[in-house]
Amino acid sequence: YIDVEELHSGRNYGTISIETSNTKIDVAVEADYTYLPVQKNENYFWKEKLAALFRMYLSFRMGKKTKEEWIQESEAIASQVRFNQDAVTFAKLYRVQLLLAAEKTQDAAWLLDQIEEEMLQEKQYPELYGYFLYLTTHLNKEEDYINKVTQKVKKLYNKEKDNAGLSWLMLYLREDLFYHPEKKWDFLEECFHHGNYSPLLHVEALQLLKEMPVLLSKLDEYEYHLLRFAKKYDALTPEIADRLQFLGERKKNYEKRWFDIFTACYEIAPSKELLQTICSYLMKSACVGPEYFPWYEKAVLAELKLTRLYEYFVQSVALEDMRELPLLIMMYFSYQNNLDYERMAYLHVNVLKHKAKFPEIA
Repeated sequence: YIDVEELHSGRNYGTISIETSNTKIDVAVEADYTYLPVQKNENYFWKEKLAALFRMYLSFRMGKKTKEEWIQESEAIASQVRFNQDAVTFAKLYRVQLLLAAEKTQDAAWLLDQIEEEMLQEKQYPELYGYFLYLTTHLNKEEDYINKVTQKVKKLYNKEKDNAGLSWLMLYLREDLFYHPEKKWDFLEECFHHGNYSPLLHVEALQLLKEMPVLLSKLDEYEYHLLRFAKKYDALTPEIADRLQFLGERKKNYEKRWFDIFTACYEIAPSKELLQTICSYLMKSACVGPEYFPWYEKAVLAELKLTRLYEYFVQSVALEDMRELPLLIMMYFSYQNNLDYERMAYLHVNVLKHKAKFPEIA
């Protein structure tokens, strides 16, 4: 992936680094870039408005906007849509949802009646028709009618299981999903494995985790994508961090992507338990180097009891870094020392530099 906003005109040079626990490969990359202005047609403007509505909905669901702010700002955008018929139809349906959220039932019913005629006049996209049917259940709440709508939308979903809109509708129409968090969680993971990576569904999963962190029972591909989304949108919580601390103890092989998730959780909710999980995770794969030193340093200062922690600390500190080392480190290596010559020399130089503070060692 190349971010064109970071490129300048002409030739751009960079490096792609592929790193495992044993190997590092650097691949030189050259990218030629010539700026071409985007042709802003009706479709471009429609996608721009849709993206804005989507961002506002995500902000609302993640608690960054109040319901009133979401309704007001989204209404201002939806009312401006004047492009193609599908765009206008979606905007009207979305306005119905906003009216329902604002408890303006009569206005919502009036607008929905207008849309019904459009729905019957020509064949609509499955997600638009499903969205329309779903909204009608907010006005006609008879059980038989809701069951009929659910079956209709379910047929649409079964034909397009990678459709984010139809998947979202299933969450709110299927009674077994709406009232059972465990089944809802399993359904969302199933959607992911059907190739549906939509943030629309990730938000639903995060809401479930907020209420029931225990639903996070493993750390596989689905969980990684979900937590990466949470990290990107500052939606990690202390409860998620606590759950990751428990699950992280089972992780064996180092993966930088999971390391990034663990450390992001630590920033949200620092604890000795999570710090121990992070350092144990690194040490299982013998991770040493300046990039890991801050974590070993935190562990030493927290006086965590981890086998060979002090060795990993010294093996990871940058040799040009002559900071004053903790007394625990100095005392430990004064009694036993199985370091290589370079690291042993580093310790001796450090002791001499700070000998005034460590007379019992120097």
